[in-house]
Amino acid sequence: MKKENKIEIPYKKKKMIGAALKLLKSPKKVMILDYDGKELNSIFGFKEDLKHMKLPFKLIFIYLIKLYIQLPLFNIMRHSEGLLKIKIYKHFGMNIGKNVFIGGGVYIDDTFPELISIGEGSIVGKDVTIFSHEATIKHMRFGKVKIGKQVLIGANSIIRSGVTIGDGAVIAMDSLVIKDVPAMEEWGGVPARKIKKLRKLI
Repeated sequence: MKKENKIEIPYKKKKMIGAALKLLKSPKKVMILDYDGKELNSIFGFKEDLKHMKLPFKLIFIYLIKLYIQLPLFNIMRHSEGLLKIKIYKHFGMNIGKNVFIGGGVYIDDTFPELISIGEGSIVGKDVTIFSHEATIKHMRFGKVKIGKQVLIGANSIIRSGVTIGDGAVIAMDSLVIKDVPAMEEWGGVPARKIKKLRKLI
């Protein structure tokens, strides 16, 4: 990830709440929040901080909507297919083009779907996972995922936060995509690597 595509925020600023929403308005692709507090990992550290922070009503409202409406709905939609599934994802902020197919069992990051876009004519195969945020021991990471037009993502693949997949690209089944995939290329493996250049859509 090029440095100019990344925002790094030190823990002392305590910016976790609203970080993903701010990333939406930024040209950057990834936001990293460092954690160096007393808890054993970033998840429990930030949760502990939230108990002592005074949050504006707007952010409290957004959090409650996500917790009690968005997350349960996404869990139901995960096991379905069809137009209703697409409409619900769009309603909660995903940018999805026309004629997109999302298979059964697909996990769309239900915490920050606003950071995910899928271009028209793309196919997301069964049991694919698309993350827009993740945690490590010392960091929280938020990343925009942009899937181009007429992209084919094979079943059981995992797309990491902050990844762009170019138009017409193909991701082989059971792949782990952790970096950008250029247009009209086939990638596969764990982690995914270039297999070949495509001369036409397949």
